[in-house]
Amino acid sequence: MAYQCLVCGYRAMPYPAVPYNICPCCGTEFGVDDRSIDYPTLRHDWIVEGMPWFDDITFPPRDWSPTVQLITAGFASSLVMPTGQGTVSERETVCITTRLGWSPEELNSPMVTMA
Repeated sequence: MAYQCLVCGYRAMPYPAVPYNICPCCGTEFGVDDRSIDYPTLRHDWIVEGMPWFDDITFPPRDWSPTVQLITAGFASSLVMPTGQGTVSERETVCITTRLGWSPEELNSPMVTMA
């Protein structure tokens, strides 16, 4: 049986997200890292780091894309970051342009920017 990470959405964790189990994808150690930081913040930090694969023993799946993984897990909104240096209300405004398709390069990039 495989389990899904509550931080990065990796769906092949060998153990559930319970204390002291570590996600091989994002490296979150449950019961430790999530004691004082919530999952969205841990996810944001992983995204900002470039979504690296954590475990050097367990290799990522073939054709693994952290961006597709987040989207599939329902965490696509975590990939949209507010931009700008105005007031707080201006920085919280996000404009998303609808697209019909994404190239493989765009799906593998750490951040998807939309104009």
